[in-house]
Amino acid sequence: MRKITKLTLAFAFFVITVVSSIVAVSYMRNVQEYVSGHLVTLYRSNPDLADTLYAWNKTIFNVAGFDKEARIKNVINENFKSVVLINVIPESGQQTMGGRGTGFFVSETETDATIVTNYHVIESYIKNTTGYTIQVQAPLERWPYDVEILGFDPVADIALLRIKKLENEELTPLEFADPKDIREGDPVVVIGHGMGLAWSSTAGQVVYDGRSGRPYNLMIQVDAVINQGNSGGPVFSMDGKVIGVAQSIYSPGRSIPGWDGVGLAVHARHVEMVTKYFYTDAYQEEGYVPYSEYPFPVNSFKFEDVKDVPREDRYYVYADYTIGQELINYAGIEAGIMQGDIIMEINEKRVYSSFTLLQEIIYSRPGDIMKVKVLRNNPAQFEKHEIIVDVVLGEIDYNTLMSYVNRSQGGR
Repeated sequence: MRKITKLTLAFAFFVITVVSSIVAVSYMRNVQEYVSGHLVTLYRSNPDLADTLYAWNKTIFNVAGFDKEARIKNVINENFKSVVLINVIPESGQQTMGGRGTGFFVSETETDATIVTNYHVIESYIKNTTGYTIQVQAPLERWPYDVEILGFDPVADIALLRIKKLENEELTPLEFADPKDIREGDPVVVIGHGMGLAWSSTAGQVVYDGRSGRPYNLMIQVDAVINQGNSGGPVFSMDGKVIGVAQSIYSPGRSIPGWDGVGLAVHARHVEMVTKYFYTDAYQEEGYVPYSEYPFPVNSFKFEDVKDVPREDRYYVYADYTIGQELINYAGIEAGIMQGDIIMEINEKRVYSSFTLLQEIIYSRPGDIMKVKVLRNNPAQFEKHEIIVDVVLGEIDYNTLMSYVNRSQGGR
């Protein structure tokens, strides 16, 4: 009898494995639907075991289409408990309405927890503190908590609240996503209280990262359903991290905003920036979040100006002091940027449009130094010398900024 070698056994095992995998894959849909149903049930009783089985299932079968469905279910089941209901309740005799929206936990201690929501959700309380109360309810016991406002920023439309725990509760804070991980086409989940239906969830995708939806905001556009009542709620990536705070819906021509497939969320980067500022001494003293003023206006070249320049040597915008405010208002003039200087880089980022300047302004602070690399002289010729100019950013007048914000208010 011929002796069976280890190599032969290994090859036979390989063949059996491949054949078994092909057979399993051919029936994958039914198998995975069965597994998914039981995993969802298991998440409610033993989330650690469910996570282990989910990871094993994903590794063994590796079905991308189904994996998306499973991840959506996982995000919903894991994170709804971190989302709260916020009501601003007017006392009897008040002539104006209160507010209703969503919030979510971002930190906790032994005695309290902090919650992020939209400023406009609690705006009526902030403007009329003697006639209103704020009520926060968590999804499990749903009893009301005492609420303290730690800070708010109407520009970002973000507010930070703190509640006192009523028992030795273990609340679950959510994490913000790394802005570098947010990409168009990524699937998202929204949890909130749209149209007054508490703890509802919807799913969609990131449509655009950096939509200029309101002054001094570069928002995330999603096609997941966002309706009135979702304001202040989390928009999740598939790893359960918050990429933005649901803020508004775009409903042209409607007196009552409704869903048209265009939802906007305050970017996670902006949310983290302002909530951290709420804890500073400067905020405690001044009571508002300062924003940087544009150091110089820019204008775009026309196609005729650049058509003969090779793409790798082509630049697209230049400093233009013939538009906008009086010259004395621009920090760029004081720093040495001249009319017609071609903007090559801002803070070492290649400039293709004025969007780069907008982004750097929004995510800066007055007093920050902006490094601007320019080509000097004739804007139609790209052969002059390069200069790096350090521009110290000034602060935009807060009342002026708020006038821009108030004029831009749309459907929410």
